Amino acid sequence: MARTARISTTVTARYSPAPGVRDAFWLDGRLSGRREARAADITLDREDRGAFFAVFARPAPAGDAEADAAALRRTLERMDNEVKRTGRNIDTEINELADCAVEVCGRISLSQEGVRSPYFAGIIVKDNEVAAVTLGGGCAYLYRGDALYPLTGDDFELEPVDALGNVVHNLEAYCAGTAGTVRYSNIAPLLPDDCLVVCNREVMETLGQKEVLRLLYEAEDQCDAAGLIATSAAAKAPGLPIQFMIGFTEAVNSGERGLRPAAGRPERIGASASYAAAGAAAAAGAEGAEGADDAPTDGVYRGPSEVPAVATKRTAPPPPRPDRFRSGARRRPAIDPRTIALVIVVIGISVGAVFALLRILDFGGNPSPTATPSAGPTAEATLEPTGEGTPSAEATPTKSDELATPTPDPATPTGSAETYTVKAGDTLWAICIKFYGKYSETLAQGILDANAEQYPTFTSADKIQKGWVLTIPPQQ
Repeated sequence: MARTARISTTVTARYSPAPGVRDAFWLDGRLSGRREARAADITLDREDRGAFFAVFARPAPAGDAEADAAALRRTLERMDNEVKRTGRNIDTEINELADCAVEVCGRISLSQEGVRSPYFAGIIVKDNEVAAVTLGGGCAYLYRGDALYPLTGDDFELEPVDALGNVVHNLEAYCAGTAGTVRYSNIAPLLPDDCLVVCNREVMETLGQKEVLRLLYEAEDQCDAAGLIATSAAAKAPGLPIQFMIGFTEAVNSGERGLRPAAGRPERIGASASYAAAGAAAAAGAEGAEGADDAPTDGVYRGPSEVPAVATKRTAPPPPRPDRFRSGARRRPAIDPRTIALVIVVIGISVGAVFALLRILDFGGNPSPTATPSAGPTAEATLEPTGEGTPSAEATPTKSDELATPTPDPATPTGSAETYTVKAGDTLWAICIKFYGKYSETLAQGILDANAEQYPTFTSADKIQKGWVLTIPPQQ
């Protein structure tokens, strides 16, 4: 039964003239052309049984450029038709993809100084299974659950961590091996929300794994991810040729599409079922099933490169992990740490302003609202001193005064001058309450007058300073 997948793919590229090679891409049937001579930003959303995307750089044509471009298109279209319309399974298509890579790039030799080498990174999808081939500086990845899994063993080494710094086990489970200059992947299942990535190695070397993971994590969809990564790489390395293609799997379907196998090539029935069994065994700790029974067994890679074939196998997916992209409704961007910092700063400023306002009111000599005497006789009328020089019983502060102001010290004599060292937070109002048991303008002015000679700046209630030793005159 033919299985289909809906994949939304975006390619973003920044090209710069370079001697020796020409960068280009193949986007599931579309070859980059003159309109993409300097830059590209294209998105394709399509559902089909098979798909083929690739980014590459090939040697500049030595002769007729138009004839060379036509030959290139025929090679890529042949691969595209193989993936979409033949009844063969993906095991055989991997060899066809390797043939295509070698035809596009030619034989890769040692690079010369100042001259870029050709590269190829291609991914095929067929019946909801994925495989990849890379050459030279091409990179192919599977982004699943915040982790970037290499599909082939390229030269850019990845740390086994995801975008959040968590350890990722079996990071290289999808890498199969090499055959000459061709690097193969194992066959992986395609799951909803998977992202397929191909790019040139310069992108990874310029940004680094952690930066690429961060941008993928913060992106809203594959269009946003491709734009962020290409823009960041171009900003860090101006003039560097950049190609980044990412396909987001919106849906995976198992319904029959009415596609018929090619003549003489009956479609294998039960391939997906056998893979499901292999996946279950791998999840239980067993090794995945080997390649299909109709895969090449003669040990010879049948292609222009004439390199030995690599045995591939189907690999079970790693444990499920929450992915950042969602089909249908796009994920909201992660909260920007700068926004959190700004909120904290605003809260801090607001709290500081409130405390500053309260302190200004306190130093102004006005009692706080909680310390306002209760209604009835005024403080001066009810807090008359007794004959012994201490406040009478009628002068007992109210309950609110006890909570908001210092309680008068009964042991403090009021018949002779005293001294008092000002402490942090003291006010003239509080000092009057402490020594006289009440506050009035007359008492406050008496303290000001008694200390005018020693502290000339002490002319009002808000001029009081910590550390002053004030003379407290007796109550008149």
